Amino acid sequence: MEVYAFDKQKIGLVRLEKENSRLETKTKMGGFAGAEYVYNLGGEKSTVRFSSSQVPSFVFRYRGDNATATSYMNNSVLKDTLQKMGSSVEQFNTMLDDVTNPVKTLSLYRLDVRKSGRALVFQSSGGAFSKGKKASDKLSVSFRLIRDGYYEIVVDKPLPKGEYCFLHAAVGLMEPTFFAFGVD
Repeated sequence: MEVYAFDKQKIGLVRLEKENSRLETKTKMGGFAGAEYVYNLGGEKSTVRFSSSQVPSFVFRYRGDNATATSYMNNSVLKDTLQKMGSSVEQFNTMLDDVTNPVKTLSLYRLDVRKSGRALVFQSSGGAFSKGKKASDKLSVSFRLIRDGYYEIVVDKPLPKGEYCFLHAAVGLMEPTFFAFGVD
């Protein structure tokens, strides 16, 4: 799965910066002075830039079909297990869709810019004597089916200047994929 920006002036696709990252836990004084759960992306700015007056549409292709589940169903051990559990191919398809469909696993975040690079903060707390918790801003998006398998990602509010990324985090992925860009 790839997320692209659609350049309406050139009528073409622009590939967003693509990175993988692992969730890191940083603690201060064993957690008593605070902890942070963060994904780090290299560089203070994305190499893919857009003007705040010309933020593009974003698109991706998803080809969800029964082929994957059908191929799994040819596995006799899995088939027997599903039958014992009272599950059907349709239920298995639904489960696969829930964990692989980008409409369900893709989110847009504003990144924190640091000297060490850009960061997606899942949670940050001030420690035992602080009530402050912080996380990167998750932005509201909608998905519009363009045609079979092709979707437009509609950002529900204008994006101010800053660094952003789409996070594709399907269940079971060790390293989620980030599609980053910046707005000037």
